[in-house]
Amino acid sequence: STAFLLAFGLAESYWFAMACRFLQGLSAGALTVGKLYLVDISDATNEARIFSYIGVAMGSGAICGPMLGGLLSNLPPASAPDGPIRLVLERYPYLPPCAAAAAMAGVVWLATALHLRETLHQGDASLSAALMAPPRTSPRL
Repeated sequence: STAFLLAFGLAESYWFAMACRFLQGLSAGALTVGKLYLVDISDATNEARIFSYIGVAMGSGAICGPMLGGLLSNLPPASAPDGPIRLVLERYPYLPPCAAAAAMAGVVWLATALHLRETLHQGDASLSAALMAPPRTSPRL
C-alpha cells in the first residue's frame, strides 16, 4: 500500500494513476484483519467500546485526510529552496500528500510489526478444533 501511494504521487499519466489506485485497493485488507484482531482480544464486556474506535478512526480520517491532502497539494514550488526538492515539487505537485500518507502507513506498519502481540498461541486447542471440524450443514426444511 505504501509503495502504491508513492507511485500514485509520481504518476504522470491518468492510466498509471488509476492502475496505482487499483493495485492499492487490491492490497488494502487492513480493516478486515484489524476487526478480526479486535474480536480476538475483546470479550462481551468491552467489545462495543473497542469497536467504536474503528468508527472514530474512520471519521477522523475522513475529516482530516482531505484537509491535510489539500494543504500539502498546494505547496508552491517557489517556496522550496533551489535544488532537487523544488524540481520534484514542480514535476510532481501531488507527491507531498501521497508521501505523507505513505509515511503514516509506514509508521503504522512498523508500530504494528514491533508492538502488536500474536493472539494465537501454540497449543490453542479451540482454534485447531474449529479448523479441523467438518463443516456444519444447514437443517433440512
